[in-house]
Amino acid sequence: MKAKLPARISAYIIDIFLISIITSLVLSVAPRSQAYEDSYEQQFNYAKKVLEGDFNTDTVDEYAQLRYTIEKESVPFTIVACIIQLAYFGTFTFYNNGETLGKKLLKIRVNYIGDSDNSHFFFLLRAFLINGVLFSLLVLLSAYITKPNSFMLFVSVISMIHAGFMIASLVVAKLRDDGRGLHDLICSTEVLNK
Repeated sequence: MKAKLPARISAYIIDIFLISIITSLVLSVAPRSQAYEDSYEQQFNYAKKVLEGDFNTDTVDEYAQLRYTIEKESVPFTIVACIIQLAYFGTFTFYNNGETLGKKLLKIRVNYIGDSDNSHFFFLLRAFLINGVLFSLLVLLSAYITKPNSFMLFVSVISMIHAGFMIASLVVAKLRDDGRGLHDLICSTEVLNK
């Protein structure tokens, strides 16, 4: 029997919370460059300026440069975060009978329904699409192929596309009788009650 959408969303929220804690713990011990630290601190000063009403084109350009520098200086962190996401939502789920910890708590699981012998690939692809890994890697790539002001525009477009995909997946899952979202259709998966 298909899992209800509220159970799926709740399991996802639990999993994202757990993964955020794990990722934060792993990355908290990693050294950061001075350029990253300086830009990160300046970002807070920027936010303070905006809250105080000191907002103009110079501050927008300043913020674009800060975000650009932070992204370029955080390559190892982004890659580690993506690996953790893929490992948990892809590999762990595959080897744990389609269950993440959130899904286990809510008694639901992902089931591969395709005809390929390589179902592990589809679990990884599902994680890649729905958990922001693709988005993170595109943002990272954009820091190397754009300039600071173009970077902000590129990130905004990528963010809107990612948000659109997430919303479309929810809408499709809600409208379909089998409850499968776009990511499920692409990856030949479904989410079932245990």
